[in-house]
Amino acid sequence: MKMKTVWRLSSAGVFGACTAAMMICTTGASLAAEATASSKTALPEMVVTAQKRKQKLEEVPISVTAFDEEALALREFNQLEDLAYAAPNVNIASSTDARTTQFTMRGITGQTLFPGAESSVGIFVDGVYVNNPIAQNFDILDVERVEVLRGPQGTLYGKNTTAGAINVISRKPGDELAGSGSIQYGNYNDIRVKGSVEGPIVDGKLFGQLAATFHKRDGYATNTFLGTDIDTDDTKAMRAALRFTPTAQLEINLSGDLLHQDRVPSVPDATPEDRQDELDVAMTEKRDVQGLNLTADYTLSNAHKLTSITAYRNYDWKRVGDDDGMPQPAFISPVTESTWQVSEELRLSSPAGQRLEWVTGLYFLHTDMDGSSDPIIDPDLVFLLNYGVSCTLFYAPAVCAPGVGQNRISQQTDTYAAFGQATYAFDEQWSLTGGLRASYEKKEFRNIQSSTQLPLFMAVIDASFDRSVSSVSPMIALEYKPTKGINLYASASQGFKSGGFNTGPVASPTQLANTIYDDESLWSYEAGVKSEWFNKRLRVNLAAFLIDYNDLQAFKYDEVAPGVFSSRITNAATATSKGLELEVTAVPVSGLTLGAGLGYIDAKYDTFAGCGVAPGIPPTAISCSGNKLTGAPSMTGNLNATYYVPVPGMQDLDFMLYGDWSYRGKSYFDVQNTPTNVQAGYSVLNLSTGLLDADGNWSLVAFGQNLTDKNYTVLSLPGFAGTQIRSLGNPRTVGLRATANF
Repeated sequence: MKMKTVWRLSSAGVFGACTAAMMICTTGASLAAEATASSKTALPEMVVTAQKRKQKLEEVPISVTAFDEEALALREFNQLEDLAYAAPNVNIASSTDARTTQFTMRGITGQTLFPGAESSVGIFVDGVYVNNPIAQNFDILDVERVEVLRGPQGTLYGKNTTAGAINVISRKPGDELAGSGSIQYGNYNDIRVKGSVEGPIVDGKLFGQLAATFHKRDGYATNTFLGTDIDTDDTKAMRAALRFTPTAQLEINLSGDLLHQDRVPSVPDATPEDRQDELDVAMTEKRDVQGLNLTADYTLSNAHKLTSITAYRNYDWKRVGDDDGMPQPAFISPVTESTWQVSEELRLSSPAGQRLEWVTGLYFLHTDMDGSSDPIIDPDLVFLLNYGVSCTLFYAPAVCAPGVGQNRISQQTDTYAAFGQATYAFDEQWSLTGGLRASYEKKEFRNIQSSTQLPLFMAVIDASFDRSVSSVSPMIALEYKPTKGINLYASASQGFKSGGFNTGPVASPTQLANTIYDDESLWSYEAGVKSEWFNKRLRVNLAAFLIDYNDLQAFKYDEVAPGVFSSRITNAATATSKGLELEVTAVPVSGLTLGAGLGYIDAKYDTFAGCGVAPGIPPTAISCSGNKLTGAPSMTGNLNATYYVPVPGMQDLDFMLYGDWSYRGKSYFDVQNTPTNVQAGYSVLNLSTGLLDADGNWSLVAFGQNLTDKNYTVLSLPGFAGTQIRSLGNPRTVGLRATANF
């Protein structure tokens, strides 16, 4: 039974320890084809919906890395951040809190440190866009497939996909009663429990599914001032689904999901290697995520399919941050944010297998966001830490007194779109794909600062802004298949991301008006080859790309008031990203799968004046023209191997061994390419091994991540007194996992 095979590999949880595999998508997928993993002799076929219709992965003229059920189970795919290093030129950095999660593709990072900012990588779950960055790094349950689409995807996926898109497809309730449970324990008192059950409710008509997970972990770091843990986690998540098939032509799927998380976030630290910090305020973070999705598929009499996706999502987030990172009460920032969204997508698609295949549709999205920030600042202490002098040397004592600010923001966004894409096959070798999306978006924004306690840092403001924009995003792709197993393609596409409004405390109304940033646009050009050799024992995929950006939205850090830096989105006039992506997977002998991946990027700001300031009174303007893009290492690479072999004398038992080694080159954390704000090249090693029942009834696996305990920085921000404060990746973790199935 399929369910047993999937959970057998999940119990192996082989890759729960291995977060850095560029090629593991095909490695994991290859393990699902045969009755037992140890008998596998070829790579299986992968079917994806990257172009919103079912296609073989090798026939999609897009640079796509796909992970099916088996691959996700092998890796113990728990959160979206587990994709880090899993595909060429892709990185996901989850650090200080939920909002700082950053998705990067092909050198483009859509940083989202404050309300209203939007990622450049679109996140979609069952066709529903996850608007708020707070909810984009979520726990995933019962996933059928994850597709990573590199490059702009504006034609079919719409807004905020200028760097790419990640498409998560949940598994539908099955026809038979089945279930699974697993428990894991590791160092740092890491406990993870999962459970799932599914089956028929009304024979042949109605089917249900329920899955839940619980995760709790002590902190990876210590607050030596308060004597408490930092970077703890307490997460609970649940997903329920119903599948209703009243007729042969109609299928209705209803699903709901809940997530609650309590954390003590990791704190940026000027010297993080000791995993210790000194904070005078206990950090806290809470987030709640809820969602409902109703999808209806109706097959018309002419075999055309009509699809409707109606969805509602809600996100609530609270955080108390000791933003000075020291045991002095210089800057404390309590922040709250609440967002809800409703969306509707209606599309019509042609039957498969025809010379002309097409899909067309309409789309609507409404989002409503409210946020607050009440910073607690000691101006005199800020001056002493940054400049070594008292604030009263420049300002009146009343201005330099500690105070509390009140900042309230709200933003409503409406998005409308019409889209279409078609592929025409001239013959068995040549085909042409063209697509177009027309969009309209309107944003309304309000910023209220009501405090008079911090006149040096915050003005009294009640300002409203609105902006609207129309865009057209075309794409075209040409494919040539000279022989079976080889697909050559070339494509050109345009991407668009609307501008917006910066938030956060400002010292004057003029400063607030100057924080509005413009729309971003680009043209992307890609050529590649997808190939299979030796009866599907070897797969080689290669892509080359060039992306030209106009008004690229980038983060800079400005000194908005003496000694106080604030993140701002601004526009780099022009930027370029070009590079290569190589993926190779092979099955040299039965039970052994080898993978290798390589990514190369040359990404830079061509023209970027006024990208920030150097501290001082007054601050000095800086130009970033010619600098490298943030979070864009020139080279990333990976080697991995998976081996399954029957235990001698026990043919119903398999021994498993998995290992991967990954490398990431030097990258900068700010647009100014500050020499002290950089991560040098580093590598990470992961291993796992265990025993698996050949029928998928149980498994026992030992795993280890970052076995060399490498310290590496995932996020760095400018700190007080001219320092950079940094957050590390996870330390060495080891553990044991057991799974049972029925």
